[in-house]
Amino acid sequence: MTEPRERPQPPNAEFPDGAVGILGGRQLGGLKLPDADSFERNVLGTVRSIRRVFALVWETSKLFTLVVFFTTLILAVIPAAQIWVAGELIDTVADAIAAGGGDSFERDVIILAIVQLVLFLLGNVLRSASSLSQVLLGERLRYHVQQVIMRHANSLDLADFEDSFYYDQLQQAQREAGNRPLGMVTSVFGLVQSVITFITMAGLLLQLEWWIAVVVLLSPIPAFLSGANYSMRGFRQAMRQSPARRLMDYLRSLLTTDSYNKEIKVFGLGDYFVQRYAAVADEAYQETRDLAVKRQLAATIWGAIPVIATSGTFLYVALQAVRGFVSLGALSVYTQAAQQGQGAFQGILNGVQSIYENSLYLSTLEDLLERAPAIAAPADPVPVNRPFTTGVEFQGT
Repeated sequence: MTEPRERPQPPNAEFPDGAVGILGGRQLGGLKLPDADSFERNVLGTVRSIRRVFALVWETSKLFTLVVFFTTLILAVIPAAQIWVAGELIDTVADAIAAGGGDSFERDVIILAIVQLVLFLLGNVLRSASSLSQVLLGERLRYHVQQVIMRHANSLDLADFEDSFYYDQLQQAQREAGNRPLGMVTSVFGLVQSVITFITMAGLLLQLEWWIAVVVLLSPIPAFLSGANYSMRGFRQAMRQSPARRLMDYLRSLLTTDSYNKEIKVFGLGDYFVQRYAAVADEAYQETRDLAVKRQLAATIWGAIPVIATSGTFLYVALQAVRGFVSLGALSVYTQAAQQGQGAFQGILNGVQSIYENSLYLSTLEDLLERAPAIAAPADPVPVNRPFTTGVEFQGT
C-alpha cells in the first residue's frame, strides 16, 4: 500500500474582477491589466516551456528545424525590400512620364521589375520550403511526443491510472501532443519573423513622421490584451470540461462497442445513455458558445482601432502627396509600410499570445512527465526460475 497523494486542483474557471489572469493584475472591460509579479512568473514559465519544446524539436529533427529557422529569417526582410523596390519603380515611371520617356528610364524600369520578380519568386520558394519542413517536422514530432508519453505512462503505478485527475492530464496531453509542441515552435519562429519585419517597416515609417509610426504600430495592443485574457479563459474552460468530455467518451463507447452494447440492449438502457450524453454535451456546448461569443465580440470592438489607425495614416499620406510634400512612390511606400508594419506588430502580439496559450497546454504535459512512480523496483530483485517449476508464491504479512 502507498500513501494517498495530494491531488492538485485545476485552475479556477471564472475571471471575477481582481482575478489573476494571463498577464496577472485586474480585469477591465475584457482587457487584462498587467501585474508585475504575476507577469514575471508567467514569462519565466513560458520561457521554460519554450526551452523544453525546442529541445524536443531539436531532438526530433535538426535538419527541419534549421530549414524553418533560416527561411524565417530571410522571409522577414523580403516585405520591406519589395515595398522599397515598388516605390522606386513608381517614382521612376512618374519621372519618365514627366520627362517624356527615354532609354535610360526604360532600362531602370526593367531592372527594377526584374528585381521585384526575383523577390517574389524567392519568397514563394522559401515559403514552400518552410511549409514542407513544418509539415514533416510536425509529423515526426507528433510521433516522438506520443512515444515519450507512452514510455512515461508505462513507468507509472497502476494507482495513477485510477486517479481521475491524472487520467484527465494523460488524455489532455495525448490530445494536444499532435499540435501544441509544433505550434509553440512555429509561434516562436513567427514571432522572430514579425519582430524583424516590424523593425524594417518602422524604419520606413520614421522617414515620414515619428508619431505616425507610434500610432499605427501600437494600435493593436488593446486587441491583444483582450485576446490574451480570453485565451486564458479558453484554457481554463478546456481543463474544467475534461471530466465531462471523459464521461461523453465513456457513454459513446458504451453504445458503439459490441461487448457493452449487448448488455445495454438486454436491459434497455440505450435511450437513457443517449439522453445522458445529450445533457452533458448540451451543457458543454452552452459554455463553449458563451465564451466564443464574448471573445469574438471583444475582438470585433477592439479590432476596429487598428483599422481606424491605418485608414487615418492613408488619408494623411495621400494629403501630403496632393500638397507635393511626398512623391507617388513615397505614397506607395508609406501606405504599404503602415499596413505591413501594423500587421507585423499584430503578428508579434498574436505570437506572444499563441506562445503563452501553447505553454498553458504544454504545462499539462510537463506536469505529467514530472510525475514519478511511488513504487520503486528493488535494486537487487529476486531472480525468477526459468522455466517455472512450482509457480509463483507470495510470502510475508
